[in-house]
Amino acid sequence: MINNEEYAEYRDRRYILERFPISEKSYNNRVSKLNLPEYSGFTMIVKFGKRLIHESVLRKLFLPERIPNQNQPHQIKKWVYLNTWDFIGNFTPPNTDINTNVELVKEFRKIIKTIDKSSTLFYSIEKPLSLNETYHTHFLIKSTKPLSRSEIWPKIQENDLLNEFLKNEYKTNSKFWFETYDHKAFGDRGIEYSIKYDIKCGILK
Repeated sequence: MINNEEYAEYRDRRYILERFPISEKSYNNRVSKLNLPEYSGFTMIVKFGKRLIHESVLRKLFLPERIPNQNQPHQIKKWVYLNTWDFIGNFTPPNTDINTNVELVKEFRKIIKTIDKSSTLFYSIEKPLSLNETYHTHFLIKSTKPLSRSEIWPKIQENDLLNEFLKNEYKTNSKFWFETYDHKAFGDRGIEYSIKYDIKCGILK
């Protein structure tokens, strides 16, 4: 008999499909790996034949390295939430539309690529909530190299499109925010803040 404490760290099929960006077919294929010696002791079959899998191996088993299809934003959202991000930021350019924000992100991505070619950038475009706001873009970056605003900002100023929409008008520039993702301070809230898109999102590698 398995007590509740033993169940606490195990997850079922429904939990996994709700939180991981995989299909039922992919789930079935990946579950077969539980027969390998390295996963011995990480799964159990309980009442009515339900399989439970220990949460410590879920990401290794079910988080795909491949980016989800860009036409499936619900799967992108799951993938983003389950990954670890190193930097967070946003653009708040004045008087722009969705397409302009997409172009700004692409140009910004080129700058990041000059520093770290293996980096990954997730972006989401949010619509204005009031007449005083404009379309703006949230982003998260996964990088193997240190990035800093002081290094990135001069490169933005050299880019005609980015400089046009993000240039300083005041001593403190509120149009471009960029900082290290502080996991202790933010927890998952920074990711939740960044994926609250309702217009367009994407992942750039």
